[in-house]
Amino acid sequence: MLVVAETEGEDRSSNPLYFVSAEQTYLVRRSDSAERMYRLHELTWLWRNAELPRDAEFQDASGTWKPVRALVEPILEKARDEETRKSLPTTIRHSRAWWWAAAGGAVLVVVITMWPEWHDRYSSWRSAKAGERQKLERERSARTEDVVRSNEIVPGMVPQEVRRTIGPPRAVNATGDGSVQRWIYRKQVVVFENGKVIGVEAPE
Repeated sequence: MLVVAETEGEDRSSNPLYFVSAEQTYLVRRSDSAERMYRLHELTWLWRNAELPRDAEFQDASGTWKPVRALVEPILEKARDEETRKSLPTTIRHSRAWWWAAAGGAVLVVVITMWPEWHDRYSSWRSAKAGERQKLERERSARTEDVVRSNEIVPGMVPQEVRRTIGPPRAVNATGDGSVQRWIYRKQVVVFENGKVIGVEAPE
């Protein structure tokens, strides 16, 4: 920010060059002109805009002449640090946004590239699972047929298999919700729970 004049009521905290008193004045001598009094903020502005010769000097409180550089450079350095600090969060946010965009683009490229292979693997996995289920179903059906032919009732049978094995029951007793049924035969009672045989009892 270029500071050339003061405004009454101005918020100096927003200006990094105002961390020292703007009313402080110094006697400055230049190689191309006579000595002159400058306020500190004027000196800072002139130096930053190269409107003071590099060999300009100021007189300190003890009357010693010193380079203007030694007076204003620390002020400018602090101002630059403050401006950098204020701009840093925005830079970080932009960097993060670019990073996420790049990461998202990379993931998308990988997905598009690998999709055919993943799809083939998934299809193969589904086919293998379906083959396993069919094999298990065939084995179960074979075991069930063996049991049906032997006229035995075993746990896990469903009503249709029991009918095929020993025929329809003489009577059926069931609980109110129908979850448990008792199929009564002349020589045995077949007990079902939730549609599957859980045991065989002797008739009462």
